[in-house]
Amino acid sequence: MNKEQQKIIKADFKIYDLEEHMTEFYFYVNGKNILEYIYDSKEKWTTTGDLDDLLEYLKYTLSFIEHDEPFPYDIKANSAVEMDDIARDFDTDDQEEFDRYYDKLEDWSWKHCWVHERAGAFVPDVMFRKVRDNIEISWMSAFEDENVQFTNPKGCVLVPCFEYFDTITDIISAYNQLWKDHGGVKITYKIVLSEGNKVSKKNIKAISKIMGCDLSEAKKVLESGNKTIFTGYSWFISEYAKYLDSLNIKYSILQTSYPFK
Repeated sequence: MNKEQQKIIKADFKIYDLEEHMTEFYFYVNGKNILEYIYDSKEKWTTTGDLDDLLEYLKYTLSFIEHDEPFPYDIKANSAVEMDDIARDFDTDDQEEFDRYYDKLEDWSWKHCWVHERAGAFVPDVMFRKVRDNIEISWMSAFEDENVQFTNPKGCVLVPCFEYFDTITDIISAYNQLWKDHGGVKITYKIVLSEGNKVSKKNIKAISKIMGCDLSEAKKVLESGNKTIFTGYSWFISEYAKYLDSLNIKYSILQTSYPFK
């Protein structure tokens, strides 16, 4: 058995639609494609769509090797997806306590699950976290569309950190090379804060959350305006835009495209 066959995780890509920048994604865990699903009880598919954001998220998970935040609550379970599922049974009549609890949970889950980067594609909930010297990959099929049935609905695997780093790096390179060979481009966006926004506690907290900075730095940014507060891909941008709109914070969005490298 060669090294490639021994790998715990592997991936493959195929161009699905060149003009629409859509790719078929095959993500194998111990030889099983966890992205395979049956649509409308008939055809077998695999996750297909514009995968730029999803691959960018996989790149982000490499940071867990150096530093990862533990799950915010003491939940007895075998994996991250199970902990997240059980943690959502919490309820209380105290609205402030309820909000604090779920703010913490959502913040952790956002960082550790790729579902928010799916850009409309069908994917299972897949979570990534560091467990000792491994990266745990756990998944659960909780897709809302009843016509989508994943063939490997739930599982968990531990991948040694050194293997995870090498494999994910290779997967990202393979995806970029595929689109480079076909003349593809990446598109990123910037959210630029406008001048004249209200410098309130709520707005300072929002800018701090988006930028990942402390409150004093966020206050300076709000006071000055004309600052880039986030650079990233479409899904993050749309969610942050909704968040800023809900607070009546003024901003503009700039788009940049560049070739795959």
